[in-house]
Formats: sequence, structure tokens, C-alpha cells
Amino acid sequence: MAFAAAITAPVVAKTGYTFVNWGVPTVAATMPNEDLTYTAVWTPATNTAYVVKHFKQNLDGTYPEEAEETDELTGTTGAYVTPDTKSYFGYVTPAKQTVQIAADGSLVVTYNYALITYTLTLDATTNGGECETESLDVRHGATLTLPEATRDGYTFDGWFTKAVGGDQITNSTVIQRNIGTLYAQFTEAITPETNIIAGKSGDADGGAVVITDPDIEAHALIIEKDGRVNITPSAY
Repeated sequence: MAFAAAITAPVVAKTGYTFVNWGVPTVAATMPNEDLTYTAVWTPATNTAYVVKHFKQNLDGTYPEEAEETDELTGTTGAYVTPDTKSYFGYVTPAKQTVQIAADGSLVVTYNYALITYTLTLDATTNGGECETESLDVRHGATLTLPEATRDGYTFDGWFTKAVGGDQITNSTVIQRNIGTLYAQFTEAITPETNIIAGKSGDADGGAVVITDPDIEAHALIIEKDGRVNITPSAY
């Protein structure tokens, strides 16, 4: 720049910062007979944007592409901030993160909220049964795949929240709390009855055996005195 030429300070900008001055209160109006050096002075902007996204875990363990909630915030460039987390029923709240605000507004904080996992104990022994599976893990809001328990001479009624009575838990029950222990309950099996009806063959040496079962049509087993056996529909 030529000696005595007018000096016009340029307009400058810096992302995430506010221009203060050129290091002196006033830039020289004209060029002196020597070089001049001015250095821009900046102050961090106080309205720099950053984003906080909150993601809730899916039942299959993945996370969705879209956030459950998004917080659009502002702060001072270069400052360290600790954004707040949310509280969602059935989910584990993650630890808060301390991060630095980027000058260009590119900071995105991600909070992932995992579903609470409940461990259920399966107790078949209290009511005299047995089951190969002793416990199950299930995420909040999911359903179970329950095994069957067995007990000799009994039919399995299902899994319940108490050893006697209680609420039945099935494969369609949505788990929304920590149940703790499920108890297998049983009902004594009904066995077919055998009734002996004597003297129906017309001879003192003969007899009839009537087999009675809810699922089998009643028949009479006729034992003749000569040892012959006839099976006929029961009339008794």
C-alpha cells in the first residue's frame, strides 16, 4: 500500500466467534512510511448451536434411526457442557456426557437408553416338579418363551407368580416389571376307573368288567364260565 494511502479495515468473519477489533482501538486512517500489522481479536460466540438426541432401544436390541426426542441447544463456542438426560419408564438412563461445543455447530450428543433386562427364576421344585430351564432373561415390554415343567402323575397347569394362586404368566404376557420368581403349578392327573360288576353273565362263575373312561365308550368285558371272553357295549 502506498504511503499516505487511505486504510480501510476489511470486514472479517470467523465461524463460532464474534469480531472484537484489530488489536488496537482504532486502525490508522492512512498508510505511514512503515509496515503495519494488525491481528484480529475474537471472542467466542455465546449462541453456538449443538444437538442432543435420545434413542430408546428396540425389543430386538437394536436402536432406531429416528431419535425419540431431540434437544436443540446453544452455548458458548469451546465451552464444555454436560447435557441432561431423560427418564423413560422401563429403560436404563445412560451416564451424562461432558463435551465441548464445536465452533461450527456440528456437535451432536447421543444418549442411548437400553431396555431394562429382567431375570426370572423358574421354580418347579416347590410344587414337586422339575424343569430343565432354571431362569430366563427378558427385556422390558417383551414376551417370554416359557418351557414346560413336569411332575409324575400330574398335568402341568402353567407358570404363576405364586406357588399357590397368583397370576398366571404365559407366552403372551408382556413383561413390564421384575416378577422375580415364577412357580410351576400342577393338577393331579385323572386315571381311568375300572369297575367290576359281578354276576351279569347269568352264571355264578361268570362276571363282567366295565371299563369307564371319559374318553372311551363304556364296554363290558364278559367272562364266561368256560373261560371265553366277550366284549360288548355295556348296558350297565
